[in-house]
Amino acid sequence: MMKLKLIAIAATGLMISLSAGAQPNVAEGIAAFNSKNYDQAAEIFKANQDNPTAKYYLYRMFSDGLGVAKDSDQATQYLEQAAAGGDIDAMDAQGYRLINEWTKPKPTPSQVREGMAMLIKAKDRGSRDAMITLGNYYIKRPDRAEAMKGLDYLEKSNATWELAVAYANGGPAFPRNQVKALEYWRALEADPKSSEFARRFAAYYVDEYYYYGAGTPANPALAAQRLAKQSDPNARSLYAWMLFRGDGVKKDQRQAVQIWEDLLKNVDSFKTGFTGVLYLYLGLGVAYQNGLGVSPDPIKAEKMLAFPALSLEPAAAWCLILGQEGLIRQKVLSVTCDGKNFMMHEVLNDGEALGPSRYQRLNARAILAANAEQIPPRWWNYSTYIDQMSGMITKEATLSSTNTHQLVFPYNGGTRGTLILRKHPRYGNDIIFSVNKGQLLCGDGCFISIKFDDKKPYSVGASEPDDHSSTVLFLSKYDYNKLLKDFRNSKKVLVEVKFFQQGTRVFEFDTTGLKWN
Repeated sequence: MMKLKLIAIAATGLMISLSAGAQPNVAEGIAAFNSKNYDQAAEIFKANQDNPTAKYYLYRMFSDGLGVAKDSDQATQYLEQAAAGGDIDAMDAQGYRLINEWTKPKPTPSQVREGMAMLIKAKDRGSRDAMITLGNYYIKRPDRAEAMKGLDYLEKSNATWELAVAYANGGPAFPRNQVKALEYWRALEADPKSSEFARRFAAYYVDEYYYYGAGTPANPALAAQRLAKQSDPNARSLYAWMLFRGDGVKKDQRQAVQIWEDLLKNVDSFKTGFTGVLYLYLGLGVAYQNGLGVSPDPIKAEKMLAFPALSLEPAAAWCLILGQEGLIRQKVLSVTCDGKNFMMHEVLNDGEALGPSRYQRLNARAILAANAEQIPPRWWNYSTYIDQMSGMITKEATLSSTNTHQLVFPYNGGTRGTLILRKHPRYGNDIIFSVNKGQLLCGDGCFISIKFDDKKPYSVGASEPDDHSSTVLFLSKYDYNKLLKDFRNSKKVLVEVKFFQQGTRVFEFDTTGLKWN
């Protein structure tokens, strides 16, 4: 954060005399900068380039194109010179840049050491920003002593925001503590000195904590009561989600859809860091797909689920989708989520492995199962989507296995089987078996063994898909009618398949209640 004015200059030992014959213009330049008179500020700072504070402000101006043409290279030069000259704000910024792992190219070990040394010097000179940056760095370290030092730095800096995030997310050397996180979110919401954005951000997460029961007993009614009074788009979107589900408030899916559709007209109003936009796109996706609160519209449904953020779905959305209907407890997906770590913005390997379009359809099925009127967990999930080439509807019924197999590296972490019944406008009817990880052995063709209830197992022909994916098998179309009849009349199915260097494995399915014409 920038420090305002002569006080900051005096603190760095760079106090400039305002008497005649000296150079008083740095202070005047700062005043012009704060008044957004950037042309005048740039002229003053350029005339005082021997002053580290002037160079720091020139760094900011060239970085953002304020009163000068934007020039990242020039900005970096000014920052390095200002930091070397001892400007404390520049030392904060340069130290952060040197240790930030997201910097491109990624900083080298020597740059990290240089940045840490600079931040420690700034901290020792009283910089709160440097202490916060150091705290955030240390809490991510695997060494517990360093992690505890990081938390101590954040505590001493009274860094409420950073502490809330730290305890909510946890770190390599310390666990999540949602009770502490909620304590800091509440403090941030109530702090009149915090920015409006920070207070809104905190209020939103306090509401999510009340809703999901993180760090406090779940109280959806309180969350809904608070959310109903807020105009922030993220709060409105979460409130619509609760209306859609009937959580803590009387269910009104028509009103929920209306709120989301109104928000969609100005979707850019959602701020980075909130999960409200996920509720919007996921909620409208299931609403359009199933005609809940609005007329069915598969094309709009697919458009909602094609939202880019859903292609790299954070664990947050999986938790809010799956957490309340038992799907997480059954480990339908390899999501380690207890319903309380919805703040974790981590890309799931499942999404990358399945690919965006398959992943988006999986999102749809997951959110369908999470709605109160939808199919019970572990039962068949039904979905539709548009085949872009024909413009016609494709239908799928999907069922996950009730068991998983632990394969050896690099496929450890649990392998689950999936059965898919598909009606495709161009490819016809198919029964597909797939796994989320591992290599199925089939080559140019193979046979797999299937057993329905207590009947004698029989062999079914199978083949790889055209792209030779090793995680998918298409069962013989010749056997389609017989298999479909057996699926309809069975309650339990065993499927035996062979894996490369992993042997033969049997996947179990509860096939009760199939509705497929």
